[in-house]
Amino acid sequence: MRATELLRAATRSALASRTSSLLIVILVAAMCASVLATVGRSSAAQRDVLARWEQAGARTLTIGSPESSGLLTSAALDQIRRLSTVERAIGTLLPQDVTPASVPGGPSVPSWTLVGDMSDAVELITGRWPLPGEALVSAQAQRSLGMDSPFGAVARITSKTEDEWPVVGLFRAREPFTDLDGGVVIAGAPHATSSTLQVVATHPEAVKTTTAAIVSIIAPQQVSDLALDAPLTLAELRGEVAGDLGDLARLLLIAVLALGGLLITVVVFADVLIRRADLGRRRALGATRTTIVWLVLIRAALAATIGVVVGTTIGLIVVRQMSVTIPLDFILAVGVLALLTTAAATFIPATFAATRDPVRVLRTP
Repeated sequence: MRATELLRAATRSALASRTSSLLIVILVAAMCASVLATVGRSSAAQRDVLARWEQAGARTLTIGSPESSGLLTSAALDQIRRLSTVERAIGTLLPQDVTPASVPGGPSVPSWTLVGDMSDAVELITGRWPLPGEALVSAQAQRSLGMDSPFGAVARITSKTEDEWPVVGLFRAREPFTDLDGGVVIAGAPHATSSTLQVVATHPEAVKTTTAAIVSIIAPQQVSDLALDAPLTLAELRGEVAGDLGDLARLLLIAVLALGGLLITVVVFADVLIRRADLGRRRALGATRTTIVWLVLIRAALAATIGVVVGTTIGLIVVRQMSVTIPLDFILAVGVLALLTTAAATFIPATFAATRDPVRVLRTP
């Protein structure tokens, strides 16, 4: 039997067996809607949780050392920035308060001298990138200092010294360096020694290896020379939470599909027994066992396709009411899994129908 003829015969058979076809539609729709409302919601929650952990703040290592120790050099910073597990790194000196150069003793804001590539920590909004000894001001600091524009100069005056830095633009801090938004950043000398290094790893799992690599690069002679703050516990917790959420989602998915597949098997088996005379007549007229199997499978697949559309629509409406967004690839995967489950559940009763003796079937009253 040709494919087109087989499809037409399966369609007519599905329309004739309205009760079993409707039951398959309902079961498959319930499977898809349940998976989207439970597993889909769990997967979306897992994605949101992991996205929060992927933020730069959860991947940041802070290394501190006195400037007098000479450990956090620009050469060490360059080596750290070249590590494959490092996304960004910046060195800073101890913050100091600055005031408008035109208003000595006026309002003050903190300033940080940055060592390394400033673009790793801030974004330039207006003006140009500063040269060593020049500064950028944030919008908040500009208002606090009473500056009409992000250009001018800031100064730090003490009883012994008076330092002044030209301001050449406006900046906005990048994650996780948002504390810089409260003040001024000054471009440090190319070969300056930092008091603190802040390193952003590429992903949370890389925090541990990055920490070990940084310690080997800096190589302090004494443990007390180096203060290290790394979110190792947070990275480990991320892996555990991701594993737990993933296991729960898989368990829910398997349970829903297994229950739905079992019920579909019962429905198709009952339909095969009810329509055994029709299937036996087809065998007596020359239909092969393979044809009978395909006929039963396609008939169930047609009903399952309608169930996938109905169930997916219902499931998406439900999760939308929960303000949950499910990725398109997950929705498509649910539909494919529902069809595969239907095919697997239908195969046993289809094989049973194909292997029955047509003479005995036709003799059955």
